[in-house]
Amino acid sequence: MSLLWERIVSIDKSMMNYLKEHKMADNLLLNELSFYPDGEIPRDVQNFANNYTNLWGLDGYKLKIFYGYELRDAELKNIEIENSLKSLCIGIENERYHNAKSSFIYKYNMIMQLLRVHPFEKDKFNVISPKMVDFNFPKNTPLQKGYVLENENIVYTNPLMDGIVILGNHVSNGVPTEHEGVIFQKILNQHCLICGTVNTGKTLFSSFVINQIENSGVLIFNLFKPKQEGMYNVDVIYRYGDENFETPYCPPLINPLNKEKIIEETGEMYVACLGLRDVFEEIIYSVKQFYLELKYELPQEIMELFDAVKEYLIENPYDKEVQTNFLTAFENRIKPLRRNRILQNTLRLRKTIPKWYKDLQNGKKVYIDLSMCSKYEQRFIVSAMFQLIRTLSSGIETKDLRMLIVVDEAHRIFHKPRTQNPDHHRFIRQEMFEMVFSEMMKALRSAGVGVMVIDHELYRLFECIVELTGLKILFRMEERGAELFSKNKNEQTLLTQQKNREALILNRTTSEKYQIKTIDIELSERIKFRKTREKTKVTVIE
Repeated sequence: MSLLWERIVSIDKSMMNYLKEHKMADNLLLNELSFYPDGEIPRDVQNFANNYTNLWGLDGYKLKIFYGYELRDAELKNIEIENSLKSLCIGIENERYHNAKSSFIYKYNMIMQLLRVHPFEKDKFNVISPKMVDFNFPKNTPLQKGYVLENENIVYTNPLMDGIVILGNHVSNGVPTEHEGVIFQKILNQHCLICGTVNTGKTLFSSFVINQIENSGVLIFNLFKPKQEGMYNVDVIYRYGDENFETPYCPPLINPLNKEKIIEETGEMYVACLGLRDVFEEIIYSVKQFYLELKYELPQEIMELFDAVKEYLIENPYDKEVQTNFLTAFENRIKPLRRNRILQNTLRLRKTIPKWYKDLQNGKKVYIDLSMCSKYEQRFIVSAMFQLIRTLSSGIETKDLRMLIVVDEAHRIFHKPRTQNPDHHRFIRQEMFEMVFSEMMKALRSAGVGVMVIDHELYRLFECIVELTGLKILFRMEERGAELFSKNKNEQTLLTQQKNREALILNRTTSEKYQIKTIDIELSERIKFRKTREKTKVTVIE
């Protein structure tokens, strides 16, 4: 501090009077400067005096931070401190939404402002050391600790570009900024996983993302929550049980070159849906081949096919004990389907492609309401629709997003078995179903069809969903869920401590990793949001 005082060479009476008139220094400061002889005022001191009124502003601030340092390598220190102050001010604003600004105090005005402020005892100048200030917050202070994301990597992209989807505001060092985290729409064909505990903002966020998609069809499966269609800009709504809602149990065999492949894939799919051993894949395949060779077409009713499978098993028996187990297991698995006329009607073969697929192909947002269905019904319908999209997309190679399939509350279908008994039908069903769905996700990705999975029970989902999704959006979650994404303890803690509407973005396509804060819609805005959606022209198929 004494070194700085030595830089003030002299000051005359006119200068002191100027300071008095503008109340820019107290008596303590003037007394300290009075022993200097009259003389020429240095140019830098004169410039400081002329602009002091504009520079003075500490009294108007609620937060004052004083940063002391030695004069050694002063220029480098200046740059270092200025950068620190700028980063400190990112995202800070007052009640009038004015952004905070850093002001670096140089040389003379630093001394005068410190004297003017009187941080401790008035009329006494004290040298402030770090030991005099305690920055440790008590445990009972209601302040949440901010967790800093390690190895953060974000690329700022112009959100006004074509094909851009906005995710939310970038959070830097725990503070939301004005920069927006975005993705290119075509990245969604690499599949997307949105997960987190309940009431963290997943559904509202997913609707915000989906409503930005343009020139691509979107198929939204509602498996659990009724009346969610108001969240989306949907064009068409189909409900389970509607007369025109149809999804054939086997895709149309239009191309003779891929008939064998379609028959094999659908056989695997229904063996997985029923929870049967893989030996039934060969039986179903043989039965379908028999129908095509003898009648040149598959049976119209799915129960006719399954009855033919049972008859084939009887006519071509295995060992007595194995045969009995196979027949009993098969009859038990198809019994719910045999009693369900609505499900049989929905899965009946038609000669034309379902209308919902044509709507999807034309770039519309199609909403499928299966909230009233059992898991057994949902498994059959969702599997059949996925398989039809996969078959009709065969041969297409594109990097753009043609279609997006959204599955909310995905654990109702894509969940790991609770039992670890390999002979239990639920274990067999989920193991087979994961294998089928894994192959399906790989095939859809290359055809420009993305899958968006939304759920809160991450640790129960298929492992292929975690492994094959290129974009992961992770809201606050439980520890066992956080451990699936990172072995870093700090990142695991961050995932378990995030506030509502905060999410960690992991973009494998661009190697980006950063935090965002998603949009917030208050209750009144939500009502307005839904009313706006209801006014939108929506065709309900009944």
